[in-house]
Amino acid sequence: MVVPCVALVDEDPLSRELLRLWLEATGYDVLELASAAELLARPVLPDIYCISLTLPDTTGDALIGALRSRDPDRPALLISSLPAPDASARALGCGAYDTLAKPLCREQVLLRVRRAVEVWQLKSRVRAVCGAADLPPALWGRSPAVKNLLTEVDVQIHGETPVLLIGEAGSGRAALARFIHVRGPRSGQAFVTFSCAELPPSRHFEELFGDEQGSADSLFARASGGVLFIHDVGWLAAEAQQELADALATEPAPRSSKRPSGGWRAAADVSAQIVPFERRALPRLVCSSSVELSVLARTGQLCEPLAALLGGPSLVLPPLRERADDIPELLSYWVRRLALDTGRSPPRVSASALEALLAYGWPGNVHELSQVVQRAILASDGSSIKLSDLPVAVRQSFEEVERESGLFEPASNDDVVPLRELERRAIAHALKAAEGNVGHAARLLGIGRATLYRRLAEQSSSKAS
Repeated sequence: MVVPCVALVDEDPLSRELLRLWLEATGYDVLELASAAELLARPVLPDIYCISLTLPDTTGDALIGALRSRDPDRPALLISSLPAPDASARALGCGAYDTLAKPLCREQVLLRVRRAVEVWQLKSRVRAVCGAADLPPALWGRSPAVKNLLTEVDVQIHGETPVLLIGEAGSGRAALARFIHVRGPRSGQAFVTFSCAELPPSRHFEELFGDEQGSADSLFARASGGVLFIHDVGWLAAEAQQELADALATEPAPRSSKRPSGGWRAAADVSAQIVPFERRALPRLVCSSSVELSVLARTGQLCEPLAALLGGPSLVLPPLRERADDIPELLSYWVRRLALDTGRSPPRVSASALEALLAYGWPGNVHELSQVVQRAILASDGSSIKLSDLPVAVRQSFEEVERESGLFEPASNDDVVPLRELERRAIAHALKAAEGNVGHAARLLGIGRATLYRRLAEQSSSKAS
């Protein structure tokens, strides 16, 4: 196994020495550098960067931006003594993977570097199998759910059996289906999409199979040898489901060349004019659904033969609200891409806007995030995205969270709540929102896990005294 190389770029030799000792003791190769020029002059880049915001020849976020232009997938951690929201906003603006807060905490450093290494190694493994094309944004992130999904995608890419993609609207099911096709053995053949919701059920059969068996203009025929992607398969008409299952069965049933007026299987002479099937020409079936296969089968939305075909391992795309750790990386991508699409320089995201985006529930998932960013860029002054630039729904959701927290409600009109009490309320609200998960609560508060533990210990000792 290759040992990851971590570059430490900081003009402070004491900080570099401390980080080097911690990382080398954990098993990493470490490269110490005092300036941006030293790193950029190297012909071969290290795997991971830990870069100070303050450098003698530039700023840390500017250096990370330059490094991402050379290789956008090598993760960088921005070292800063700024308050957590400001540091997160700077990291987001330059595309940094995460932040390291000064004064440095050994547990925080090792945890965040380890997470960055895991994501880098997983992406490298998938790219080695899949080729150099970028992963769709639906597969970006560092959350456990996305890591598991990437591992499963790695397996499914070279498969030939039907596969079901499960996820909410906007979670990236169509992008994942196309990625499976482009990186799989059928990439040179057609990728054909049929969206069940776009046509009435009465037209599903004709659209998929044509008026005559083997019709060259049917979607099934166009997908020959390639991939047939059926979006929201639970809405597919029952007759089309049965025909699809029969067409893809190991031993396909005989079929007539004409569709009888009473239904494909209704005619007495169903075995007439048999047309042999070429197994090698059959498409690989990829389907999507917003609910699990067991629910589709139990509710009768999917016929038994088709449910059996899709009974292998499914790929589950997690909703964005369950992968909040991934929002900064996705946000950075969309800010840069959509700004360039509109002919603008990528704006910074203010700390308050970032907090609102992290607090929002994202019912439309990754697709909604891209739409929100696009509208915010157009509404912004061009230099930064502020809270006021976000859609009303996002702002209202954030304001509701603030009201529910009661952080700024004084005991009476004349009272001023002490900062220590505000901190206690903020921590209590974060722990409640995170259902007791300290790591998640720390992320919601914008502080490290170790810092939160220390604050909790201080509160406990003050109560005891």
